[in-house]
Amino acid sequence: MKKIFPLIVVLITLSVVGILFIQMAWIHSALQVKQDEFLREEENTLKQVKEVLYSSFTYKSKMIFPNEESRQFFLQNNFRVDGVFSKQEIEDIIDKQLKQNNIKGPFEFCITNFFKFAILQSDGFQLADEHTAKSIDLAPEDALRSHETLYLVVHEDKNAIIREMLWMIILSILFTSIIILAFFLTVRTLFNQKKLSEIKSDFINNMTHELKTPL
Repeated sequence: MKKIFPLIVVLITLSVVGILFIQMAWIHSALQVKQDEFLREEENTLKQVKEVLYSSFTYKSKMIFPNEESRQFFLQNNFRVDGVFSKQEIEDIIDKQLKQNNIKGPFEFCITNFFKFAILQSDGFQLADEHTAKSIDLAPEDALRSHETLYLVVHEDKNAIIREMLWMIILSILFTSIIILAFFLTVRTLFNQKKLSEIKSDFINNMTHELKTPL
C-alpha cells in the first residue's frame, strides 16, 4: 500500500495537469480558428466588392453584351472607379458585402489610383492604415488602364470572438473544475484510507505483541 499510494497520487496529478493543458490548448486553437475564419471572410468581402463594382459599372454604362468575353473586354478597356462611383456608393457596397460575410465591425476604406493618390476614402481612414489594411487590385486581369486599389480596414471586436465561444469556455471550465474536485476528493479518500490502514495495522501489531507477552 505504501508503494502504490504515491504512484496513484502521481498518476492522478499527471492526468489532471494533462487535461488542463489540453483544455487550454483547445481554447487557444478554437480562438485561432475563429481568427482565421474572420480573415477569410474579409478576403472574400474584397473579392465580392470587386465583382459588384464590375456589375455596377456595366449597368451604369448601359451596355448590352452578347457574351462574357465581350463584357470582360469592355471592363479591361474602360473600368474605373474615379468619376463613376461616389464615396457613399462604395461605402454601401462594402457594408453590404461585409454583412453578407457576417462581419459587423466598423470599417474604413480608401481607393487609390496608379500613383497611389487617394481618389475616394472614408472620413476615418488614415494614411498609416494602408500598411495594416487588406487590399485588392480593382483592375480587371490584363486591364489597359485605371489600375486602382481598394484598401479596407475592419475594426475587429476581439471580444466578439470570445463572446461567440463563451458557452463552450464556461462548459470547459465547469467540467475541468469537476475533474479537479473529483481529484481532491479521491486523494483525500486515499489519505483517509491510508490513515485507517495504518491505525488498523498498529492496533493489530499492538494486540499481537500483547498476546505474545507472558503474563
